[in-house]
Amino acid sequence: MGTGKINRSVLSLFTEGDKEAFEFIYRECSALIYRRLVYILKDTEDAKEVLQAVFVKLWIGRESIDTERNFEHYLYRMADSMAIDLIRRNTGSNAIFNTLFTEHDLISESMEDQYVRREDWSILEEAIEQLPPQQKLTFRLCKLEGKSYDEVSKLLNISTSTISNHLVAATKTLRQFTAKYHKELKIILLWWILKEI
Repeated sequence: MGTGKINRSVLSLFTEGDKEAFEFIYRECSALIYRRLVYILKDTEDAKEVLQAVFVKLWIGRESIDTERNFEHYLYRMADSMAIDLIRRNTGSNAIFNTLFTEHDLISESMEDQYVRREDWSILEEAIEQLPPQQKLTFRLCKLEGKSYDEVSKLLNISTSTISNHLVAATKTLRQFTAKYHKELKIILLWWILKEI
């Protein structure tokens, strides 16, 4: 992949939020990742959208990156997963990128300015645990496990309209919960609620 220059030192700087390290990683990796995405998706526009989403996700999750692991494998796996999921869902649109940018007011012009802490995830998990049982189960199955309405309908023996109602109610509750916290936590919630990955 040609990421030999992305050593542990560069990755350490990146995980600490260094903008230059992030830009360096993008310059070193984006072209090859893009070609791989074009090969998988057979569509240049979808490949461009997924490429941007990959690096947004990389930035958002930078603190959780293990600098000891194979970064090349990590980045390829992320790109492959997002591309394959787009194909699987067969949305016919740029769903993955839209997932991250549907609510522009929650995301600044410069993603480098965003700072997402690991504890934010546990806060949201706690919020989900406080949902009523049926809402919690429906939310987890649809939004965290990626199951379709039809699949969940069969699993829980409820109608798809009931599933939709549960998700609307759960989303409202979680949005109210995150209103007490900072902007970055809302970004994660948006990602979870609309996520395609």
